[in-house]
Amino acid sequence: NLKLEENGLLYTDGKDKAVTWMNSTANGRPVVPRTGYIVEFNALWYNALCFCASLAATAGEEDSQQKLLAQAEQTKQAFLDTFLNEYGYLYDYVDGNMMDWSVRPNMIFAVAFDYSPLSQDQKKQVLDICTRELLTPKGLRSLSPKSGGYNPVYVGPQTQRDYAYHQGTAWPWLGGFYMEASLKLYKRTRLSFIERQMVGYDRNSQAIQVQTKVRFKILAYIRIFVLLHFAGRESDSLKIGKGSSTRRIQHFSAMFADH
Repeated sequence: NLKLEENGLLYTDGKDKAVTWMNSTANGRPVVPRTGYIVEFNALWYNALCFCASLAATAGEEDSQQKLLAQAEQTKQAFLDTFLNEYGYLYDYVDGNMMDWSVRPNMIFAVAFDYSPLSQDQKKQVLDICTRELLTPKGLRSLSPKSGGYNPVYVGPQTQRDYAYHQGTAWPWLGGFYMEASLKLYKRTRLSFIERQMVGYDRNSQAIQVQTKVRFKILAYIRIFVLLHFAGRESDSLKIGKGSSTRRIQHFSAMFADH
């Protein structure tokens, strides 16, 4: 259900079947029917093309490198033409004449990945709207409060919860990509801000135990502590509870194994 179009972008049909991580359904149909060109799919596709081109360069395979770079350039231009809107953020998906204006966290991947089709200014605009409308102390909201259909309360019977699961509920693992994007854009000047976001996250935290039932959430915490560790700073906020960022990495790794 995923195909490469002539313009260099990946296309998928998600009208009747949930095809992305936003996969909650109600009455057999996706609550968030994302279809066509999906923003994070194509950000990942561009990143993969550039990464493979770098591998080809390392291996001395010049022909393969040039083909991959040409494909990446085509994908980059199509990505900008398709997803970047006049307000400086990215459509969540585009299908024909249908552009989804909902402010969702999926655009953060285009900033966090090592290879991005966006310019520095465009990345900052995307990060800024994620900060203003999606950032919470426990991750990124799955939908902005300013967007239609916002439902932040995950309570009640399962059918009721399914409608909130990706319509406002905050997801900790997305916070990891937000923090990575911040570090890549602002380097050490953003370290104090990132560290404050991580206060209270240790293995014995009840909040963490509640929110990390899925392994990829735990991996997000491990990754951000690794990034902070290699950024070369361990401030007091990182030393609360369990000590240094190295110790934090060890504890979250143990938590991952426990799950």
